Amino acid sequence: MTITRAALLLATLILSAFPVAGSDLAKIDRHIKKEPAYQGKPKYGLLVFGPEAKTCVWLILDGDVLYADKNGNGDLTEKGERIKQVPLNDQTNHFPIGELSLPDDSFPKNSSGLAIYRDTPQSAPGPLRLTITINQKTWLGTFHELAERPQDAPIIHFNFNGPLTFLCLDAPTFVPGKTTKLVIHIGTPGLGQKTCVWRSHASSIVGLQVGLLAEIEYPSKVPGGKPLLAKQVLQLEN
Repeated sequence: MTITRAALLLATLILSAFPVAGSDLAKIDRHIKKEPAYQGKPKYGLLVFGPEAKTCVWLILDGDVLYADKNGNGDLTEKGERIKQVPLNDQTNHFPIGELSLPDDSFPKNSSGLAIYRDTPQSAPGPLRLTITINQKTWLGTFHELAERPQDAPIIHFNFNGPLTFLCLDAPTFVPGKTTKLVIHIGTPGLGQKTCVWRSHASSIVGLQVGLLAEIEYPSKVPGGKPLLAKQVLQLEN
C-alpha cells in the first residue's frame, strides 16, 4: 500500500513551510555569460545562495568533466573551474570543487569546500549529490536530473539563515508484514524534481527529545469504505 496523506507535526518547534519571500526560483535569470567548448552534450544545474538567491554558481556536466563557476561571475572558461571526476570506488565518482569565492556577503567565508558525487551503475549515471560545510554545519543536496538547456536548469537554494521545512524525496510503498523506512529531511526545497538541500544531523536543529508525528492514511480493502488511519512517531537520527 502507498501513503496517500502524511501530515508531519513538530511538537516544540515550528518550521516555516516556504522559502523566504522574494526568492521565487522560477524567476531567476538562467543566462550564462561565457561557456567553454564542450566535448559532448552538456547538462546544466544551478546553485543559488542567500535569502534572495542573488548569488549564482553554475554547474555544467560534460561527460566525466564538471565545470563549476567557483567565483559566481558567470564565466566558466576561467582557470581552475574545469574539474575532472575522480573515482572513489567501483560505484561512485567524485568532483572535488573546493572553496568557493563569491562576491555576496550572504555567503559565509569559512567554507570547507564544495564536493559533488555521482553514482555510476552499469545502466546509466545516477543523480548528482553534493556536500558543503558552512560555519561548521554540513549541508547535503541533490540534483535528481540536470537539464539540457540553461533556461531549464534545476536550482538548489542555499539559504543558510533562512526558514526550513520538511522534505520527503521518495514516497515509500508499504508491504504487509514488512518494515518500510520513511525518510524525512529538514531543509530547503529547490526548483526541479527532487531538487533540494538539507542539513545533516537534524537533531542539532530540533533537539534529541523532539520527534515527528506522521498521520498515515491507508485505503480501505472495501471499495468505497472508510480509510484506515494510523499514527507513527518518527525518531530523529544523527
